[in-house]
Amino acid sequence: MFPSALSPHPARPSVNPDRSTSDWQDFIDDIEDNGITEPILFVDGQEGRRLIVDGVRRWNAAKEIPLTDVPANRLFQEEAAMILAEKAH
Repeated sequence: MFPSALSPHPARPSVNPDRSTSDWQDFIDDIEDNGITEPILFVDGQEGRRLIVDGVRRWNAAKEIPLTDVPANRLFQEEAAMILAEKAH
């Protein structure tokens, strides 16, 4: 899936990576070497938007590299609600 087809779910806390850290660069290097190994999870939103439930950091990395394709899995609303509730704590 094109990274531009995804956007963070509004219920997700804002995740803006600190791109100046060595952890971020290590994360980018790992994705460049190995690709994104865990799919980004999303739910269908209004007007055909795909809202990221899990994987915003991977999505940010994909945009920075830039990747033209990322693994992504669609969730049912019930699954997404459970994950969002877990991430809120």
